[in-house]
Amino acid sequence: MRTRIVSGTMITLLLIFMLSALKFSSGHVPTMDYPIFELLSMHSTPQVAGIDMEFTFNNTGYPATTGTVWVPWEKVSYDTPLVDDPPSGNINETLLELDVNGDDDKLDVFTVRYVNDIQAEVDSEIANAMRIPEQTFEYPWGRLDVMEKNSFTIGAKTHALYAVRNTYAGFALDNFFHDHPSPNIEIVISQMVTSPRNASTAEVTSLKLNGDRVSYEFNWTNHEFNAETGQWRADNAYVYPLGFIDTNEVFTVELSIRGEPSSYKLYVILNWASDTLHRYRYLIDALLEIPFTIPAAPVILTIQSTFKASGSGTAFAASISIFDQWDYNDVRLGINTDPPIGGFWLRFAKDGVITDFNLGIADAQYHTYKIEYDGTIVKIYIDNILKKTLSVVLTDIKIALHANARAIGDTVSAQFDGITLSNTITFADDFNDGIIDPIWTIQKADWMSITEQAGFLDMSGTATQQFWINGGTALLKISDLRIQATIDIDPDTLNLMSKGRWIAAYIELPEGYDVAGIDASTILLNDAIPAESRPIAIGDYDSDGIPDLVLKFDRAEVIEYILNSGITDKFMRVTLTITGKLNDGTPFQGSNTIRVIYIEPKYDRYIQSIDQPTSL
Repeated sequence: MRTRIVSGTMITLLLIFMLSALKFSSGHVPTMDYPIFELLSMHSTPQVAGIDMEFTFNNTGYPATTGTVWVPWEKVSYDTPLVDDPPSGNINETLLELDVNGDDDKLDVFTVRYVNDIQAEVDSEIANAMRIPEQTFEYPWGRLDVMEKNSFTIGAKTHALYAVRNTYAGFALDNFFHDHPSPNIEIVISQMVTSPRNASTAEVTSLKLNGDRVSYEFNWTNHEFNAETGQWRADNAYVYPLGFIDTNEVFTVELSIRGEPSSYKLYVILNWASDTLHRYRYLIDALLEIPFTIPAAPVILTIQSTFKASGSGTAFAASISIFDQWDYNDVRLGINTDPPIGGFWLRFAKDGVITDFNLGIADAQYHTYKIEYDGTIVKIYIDNILKKTLSVVLTDIKIALHANARAIGDTVSAQFDGITLSNTITFADDFNDGIIDPIWTIQKADWMSITEQAGFLDMSGTATQQFWINGGTALLKISDLRIQATIDIDPDTLNLMSKGRWIAAYIELPEGYDVAGIDASTILLNDAIPAESRPIAIGDYDSDGIPDLVLKFDRAEVIEYILNSGITDKFMRVTLTITGKLNDGTPFQGSNTIRVIYIEPKYDRYIQSIDQPTSL
């Protein structure tokens, strides 16, 4: 037997002891030459409408060779309480709102009896557990379950038994097994809901492995019912492949989650397999039930324009758009006469998947089009009537006015009667001076004319190309509308249990702008906390020859905001963003990342240390 080092400790004797003590229900002995995934560090950063997390792992065991590993997926997971002697309980279809045996009703009740720590009897059917006590290994960092692929049937439905003890039996009801790439990382976002008809409202929007973006291999939603509390939990689970991981290889996983305002918990599980029967499930204590909160996000951008469009031939279109990449993450609203749309038109692109919506019969009159965006949710209005609500994450936001015609000889004429952007950004162009503002980037085909008339932007022409090629676009980047300020937060390490009075922010503006022109009453930290009216001073705090404005924020308010955004580690990095305006209305923005320390009171740590059975 080879020798391994785990957390700096030789464990050869421990392996010999485990080998001598193992008892296997199937007669197939799993390998002891398995990887050991240890967590080296974990960081989280609250974001608008979500949170970013970073996990660094080290494989201190044997190489994690590639292959496949099965994972059970179910509609409902349920820990049946077992009471009396002999211990027994039941599975109630009405309680779980689930047809367990496939007879097309939800009225049956099935008796569950404890047999031993690897078996339960369900209405005379013997169910063998996937998790067996002798194949569960405790480590300082958590637990490794070497699980066996077992299932049973009730009527026409297949189920699985996660684990059984004399106090509970954990079931995966209406279950199937799926083979995934091995090794992999399983990301589960959990949210308390009122019924199994409600789904978790947060999703993983990005995962990077060692800096490279990885697409998920599998996504599944299921529900868990807690018999003690009578509450439902909705899980949104993703599986991402990790590839071969060698001994002593360190790897980093960066995770972005976005969703609707609510409280959530995150579970991060690693899976590996040496054969087709066993699943090696790594449960790292620090990565189970990570709480985080997505606070209610203010609307960060509203784009509105009143315009009309007409044309001749096969089809024409005119629209306003908010996007970061055309037809990849893109929301386009306006008129499109190309069948089957033929009216008010919404094009929604998310991660390259395009969907077109018909929002009603259109005409050649002026209508007001509005798009509201809060960082994850887009709301669509026509003439101040809400037409659609969608979810998308946009990064480098751009705004566009657009007109086009479908085929050779088709004409289009669109008149945009001004445009306004508001909320964290304030910008308006009434197209009233006859000269297109240089903030706009004009992109157009030779056949398209784009001119600024008295009070509107005109896009007109007769197409000389087929199939919507080119056309005309007036484009601006949101980032071009803000002054990028340099921000320094003091202290740069903030103890969240501290009782100080203030947090200071030092603001420098780029060349050509004077900090004396900042309207201090407009300044907000993370769009939520206003600056104190006093003290405010201008100096050169960092002695770089550039004047800076120093102002203060209430320390207690900042700490409360950070705590409500989700604390997942004793030591974290948090990005704080300061926005404001100059006296002439010009907006500015800047960010600074600080370190925060959060040491829980002993009583809170004791409460959180109480372990409850889990059926992940």
